[in-house]
Amino acid sequence: MVLAKRDIYARLCNDNDLVITPLLDDVNQIGEASIDVRLGREFIVAKQTKISSLDPIRRSALERTIPLYQEKIKLDFGQPYILHPRQFVLASTLEFVSIPKDLMGYVVGRSSWGRLGLIIATATMVDPLYRGIITLELVNVGPIPIHLYPCSRIAQLVLHEVPRGEGTTDFDHKYQNSFEPSFSMIYRDKELPRVVEQPFQFAVGLTGLRGAGKSEVINYLTTDRNFRLFNISDLVIAEAKAQGLTTSRRALQDWGDDQRRRDNSRQRSRVPGSYFARNMVDIITEKCAPSDEFIVITGIRNPGEVVYLRQAIQNFFLVAITAPAKRRFTLRQIEGEKESQSEFEAADERDWGRAEQPWGQDIGRCIELAQKTDYGFVIENELGNKRVLRDRVKEILDEIQKKLHLEAVTAMRQDELTLRAKLSYSEGALLEEIGASLAETEGLDLKSVSPDALRQRAEQWLETQNDSFVQKICREWDFSRKVKDPRYLDNVLLASAIADLISGILSGVSPFTVAALLVKRGLENLCTQAR
Repeated sequence: MVLAKRDIYARLCNDNDLVITPLLDDVNQIGEASIDVRLGREFIVAKQTKISSLDPIRRSALERTIPLYQEKIKLDFGQPYILHPRQFVLASTLEFVSIPKDLMGYVVGRSSWGRLGLIIATATMVDPLYRGIITLELVNVGPIPIHLYPCSRIAQLVLHEVPRGEGTTDFDHKYQNSFEPSFSMIYRDKELPRVVEQPFQFAVGLTGLRGAGKSEVINYLTTDRNFRLFNISDLVIAEAKAQGLTTSRRALQDWGDDQRRRDNSRQRSRVPGSYFARNMVDIITEKCAPSDEFIVITGIRNPGEVVYLRQAIQNFFLVAITAPAKRRFTLRQIEGEKESQSEFEAADERDWGRAEQPWGQDIGRCIELAQKTDYGFVIENELGNKRVLRDRVKEILDEIQKKLHLEAVTAMRQDELTLRAKLSYSEGALLEEIGASLAETEGLDLKSVSPDALRQRAEQWLETQNDSFVQKICREWDFSRKVKDPRYLDNVLLASAIADLISGILSGVSPFTVAALLVKRGLENLCTQAR
């Protein structure tokens, strides 16, 4: 139900309920079923750039690109923004709103502005429990520029009651608590990476402490199993070099931690620690070729990276490799690493995540995710034997293949069960229609005949029919059952047309006349849908 004027006033006067502030002139702003909202002072306008397109699938690239082609400006009261023909601009309401859990709203343009050519590009939804200003998407579809003055009444907020809205207790909105117009955050839509079919079958993410055996696993996967390698550490090094930073291990760790920390502070509701993983997904999306059946992602050092990769990549699995510290230190000495025992232990402490902040190195929690999730595997490389290590990796790959096969089979079985349910329901509905037509011609009261009796009567009658046209219609129905096409099975028009045909035959009307009027039209519609 839309809130009327009296209800709006009542909700505004109720403490801790609906808030719209500042409401400068309630007499003129509150209408019979809406509230006029005023134009704020901040705008987001497009800049002239060389950006060729905006691709929401490349999420991190889009996040960096949007501020390059749009900029925020702020006007003084009395200073107009001139909106030119076919120009698009983001603006905001002057009012801050707080919507209670049992209300929602939408914003539409005022007719007075619409007659000048100004429209709100979309009817902005305002969800229950939203708090903040409302961003407006304005377009001038008229032939001449329009002056827009801050504080002028620009749009209308219409409020609706939400049935059982009192059950809503939490709200996570990417534009929540906005105090100025916001850039688009479409790159935070979790399903975006999945709308484009990925070329590879599955991805394996590797994590583990130094010297545990990751290099040997990578060598096996890329050389013997034809995996395509993507390394988050290479991404960190490339970004650091681009900023002129040194690439020592400690400097890279400090810089990487700082990048994750800055990203966490900018985007509070995003997966913490996922900064480099998001950039890596963009690179994978861009560089993966159809020939890349499998990929391996290494350099995973923060649990946020694991969580994000699992969200963004279909069929992502995590493999953690562990080994005793003594064996790992010895191996690194053999490989020529010049570090003392104390230096090795200090680096281990940081890599493991002890005393680290949430945005820091935390391989320990990455290993825990591999131990405790259904997409994780742990390799305990205690002996350091390459053959044993490779055999364990092979076993994991076989387990992944079996898991994916079982999931596919389960999905197929579920689809088949759903289809069978539709088939059973639709066939029964048709037989009941035919049985009802037969009962009516016999003068029976339909209320006294059970559905089962109607279906049985229809089946008996169909078995006795020799009329070629009736047989043709029944063959159509039988075909629809054999191909198991839901577009046939759900077509109520066909069932009704067949029933009307039979009713006409029983009444002595030529079946061809009935077909011309009813059945043929129903079958044509059916065939159009099937195509």
